[in-house]
Amino acid sequence: MFVLRQPILEGPWSKPAYLLSILLDELRKPDDERLKWLFWADEETVLMNPKIPLEIFLPPNDFPHLHLIATADGNGVNAGAFFIKVHPWSVSLLDAIIAFPAYRPHVELEHHDQTALKELLREKQFKDNYMFVTQRWFNAYTRELYDSRRPWQMKPGDLLVHFPDLPHNEEELHTLLDRSFMHLREFEVDLESTSYSKEIEDFWTSQHDREANAKGEVVKAAEEASKLLKRTASQLDNHRDQLNKDSTGKIESQMAALRLSLRERDYDKEATVFYYDRLSEASKILHKLAARGRDDLVKRAEKAIVSSKEHFIPLNDDLHEDAKVDLLSRQEGLQKILVQSSIDDAKLLQEVQELELVSMQRLV
Repeated sequence: MFVLRQPILEGPWSKPAYLLSILLDELRKPDDERLKWLFWADEETVLMNPKIPLEIFLPPNDFPHLHLIATADGNGVNAGAFFIKVHPWSVSLLDAIIAFPAYRPHVELEHHDQTALKELLREKQFKDNYMFVTQRWFNAYTRELYDSRRPWQMKPGDLLVHFPDLPHNEEELHTLLDRSFMHLREFEVDLESTSYSKEIEDFWTSQHDREANAKGEVVKAAEEASKLLKRTASQLDNHRDQLNKDSTGKIESQMAALRLSLRERDYDKEATVFYYDRLSEASKILHKLAARGRDDLVKRAEKAIVSSKEHFIPLNDDLHEDAKVDLLSRQEGLQKILVQSSIDDAKLLQEVQELELVSMQRLV
């Protein structure tokens, strides 16, 4: 156990500084000797059930990217009690919290280090590596001891109670502190007799499902972006001479940004969606040109089919069987392309040209 007994920095900034010092000490040790996680609890917390092992609140092994397990109340993240992994990510986070007032003096820190934490968890460097869990598990509040209507409300058997509103509820704190010292059976309940095990299992199962859905959305966004890039590149090759230099430059710039977002090691779906929308907007005029060109190409394809059929009828008896099969096959192939929901212009043009060529050869 580590206890912060005297200030390191001014006011509440001692907490992140103290945690940072512990993390650095642990990271100096060999892997098999260091602690894996730290649990912080503010001084205004009361341990109600020492029979609850802290490790039950840690994420399963298949969530290795999570380095902070915390809770949130109406004000957002609450830093009164949380788990933080012994990991370089945690060092970066605590370092950024300590430096926050100096490097971002324009930000109003209503709750000091807690507000700094709230702001930092929105940033790309940190936003994918924390999880808010059920508040009552290890950061419960209390208004009425037996009123469980609030999600943060402590109930008998829970680990601890946090009193963030001191000194307004100091009397309540002392009441529960007295009960804690009495080791009442009502509060000191074996883990098996609490709802923790089922709640925690259900929570992480739901997170598995959410992450699976999120990964599916990421894959879908990447696929759609790749299709847009391919389509835009093809259209740009075909219609570049119809665009002015400014329009071409904007399209190529947004294509480069979208490609870069797809290549990022830490893939960011939001960035991909952002640049996808930017490219779609920049290439509107190109898509209109391509649509007009496609309309002309479709008309040409339909004409080629009709023309080949008209030429085929009088020559039917004179054509070799292989030639008949070839001509019919090309007609059917072109018709299939025309009924597709997404037409590949390059493939359509190739099929049209080949049918036109075969038709001309049959007439010679």
